[in-house]
Amino acid sequence: MIICRDEETARKRFGIIDEGIGICYTRTGRKFFNDSKLEHDFLARLHAALTSAGFWEELNTSWVCLDCELMPWSAKAQELLRQQYASTGAAARSALPDAIAALETASIHNSALTPLLEKYRERLTMAEQYVAAYRNYCWPVNSLDDLSLAPFHILATEGMVHANKNHLLAHGNHFAGLPCR
Repeated sequence: MIICRDEETARKRFGIIDEGIGICYTRTGRKFFNDSKLEHDFLARLHAALTSAGFWEELNTSWVCLDCELMPWSAKAQELLRQQYASTGAAARSALPDAIAALETASIHNSALTPLLEKYRERLTMAEQYVAAYRNYCWPVNSLDDLSLAPFHILATEGMVHANKNHLLAHGNHFAGLPCR
C-alpha cells in the first residue's frame, strides 16, 4: 500500500496526477480495489490515522509504502476462494466420509486396514480445519467499516528503507487508529 501525505506528493514523487493520495496493490501487482470510491475512502481513513498519529512528522516523510494484509480475502479474491480453497475443501469433505465408511466396513474383515482408516479420519479432520481456517478471513463487505487492515511492516518512506528494521522500532505507535479488527 502506498499512501502520500497529499496529491502534490503523489504527483512529485510518483508522477501520479489526479488519482488521489495512494493505491492499494495485491501481492501480484494488481489493484486491490475495483471500486475507486471504496479505495479512495479507505486510503482517506488510513491517511487520517497516520496524520493523527504524527506519522509524517515523526518519520520526516511525505509518503509511505506499507506491507499489510487487507481483509477480508473475500473482498478481492472471490475466484481464488471458489476455485482453490472452497473447491479443495468441498471435495475433501464430500469424498472422505464415503472413503472412511468403506474402510470401516473393510477393516472389520481385515485389521491391516485400520492404520489406513485412521489416516483417512485424520485427513477429514484436517479438511474441516482447513475450511474453518480460510473462512476466518472471509466475510461480507457492504461498506468501508467491513474492511480490516493488518499492517505488517513499514517498507519505505522518503529517503529511507525500513525493511531491515525491527517491527517495533519501525512501527512505533504509527498503526494506532487504523481500520484494524
